[in-house]
Amino acid sequence: MVQLLHSNGQFTGLPHEDPQVHIQNFLEISDTYTPIGVSPDYVRLTSFPFSLIGEAKRWLKSKPPNSITLWNDLSRKFLISCPHHYQANEVLVHTFIEGLEPNTKILLDSAAGGQALEKTYDELYTLLNRISQGNSEWNGGSARSVTQKQVGMLEVDAVTALTTQIYGAKYVEAVSMWPNIVEKIQNQ
Repeated sequence: MVQLLHSNGQFTGLPHEDPQVHIQNFLEISDTYTPIGVSPDYVRLTSFPFSLIGEAKRWLKSKPPNSITLWNDLSRKFLISCPHHYQANEVLVHTFIEGLEPNTKILLDSAAGGQALEKTYDELYTLLNRISQGNSEWNGGSARSVTQKQVGMLEVDAVTALTTQIYGAKYVEAVSMWPNIVEKIQNQ
């Protein structure tokens, strides 16, 4: 198996190498050589160092002995150690936006004047920089302060008010469609 790992191409950590493809290729090889009664984690953990060379192997050797005991832990740390390898800026921005909480996505879409993911990378980069530099209180949509001044009346910041309006409009639109849906069901 070691010879097959070497001939398949060892990962060095150079910018043109894709760590995700390396892990996929490694798993294809290692998973075909798992003896009965031996855990796949053991085979993967003991074989993986043979798939690395150079800077990547130095990275693995820098980890304290027995600090990584599960394959999922090793593969996650390996991918994190080179997060931007072979990923275009567009992919990174898309991943960032997809990871936002729903309220934050709504705010970003509003700031973008439509669906943020439909914008070009340059437009999104400019927008995100403008948001981060122009609003020192930007906190990514987490809980905001709400002050009750009168009984039954809440005072909220502008972002919360806008978010509420957006959700309210979507609710009104959905409710207004119910009679049409009920009628279609009854006519079937």
